[in-house]
Amino acid sequence: MKKMSSRSTIIINAAFYLLSISLLGMVAYGLSHGLSFFTEYYWLFITLFFAWWMVLFLKLKKDNKRRKEMTKNFGHKIRERNSKQ
Repeated sequence: MKKMSSRSTIIINAAFYLLSISLLGMVAYGLSHGLSFFTEYYWLFITLFFAWWMVLFLKLKKDNKRRKEMTKNFGHKIRERNSKQ
């Protein structure tokens, strides 16, 4: 049975995808309107990129923790099954 995702995982994933879409949208808009957009709003791009980078780090940390727990539980289940045989 699958466990429900924690609230922090949901918030981190939502923030990651929202920031990713925002960055892609900003880059697409900047490319269609020329480089003057980036020179005028470089601070916004830097802020969005920094926030995206921080959320990416948190997302990877949560995913690695979840993956370690799954691997540990899987190893435990294999040992239990082998001991029953």
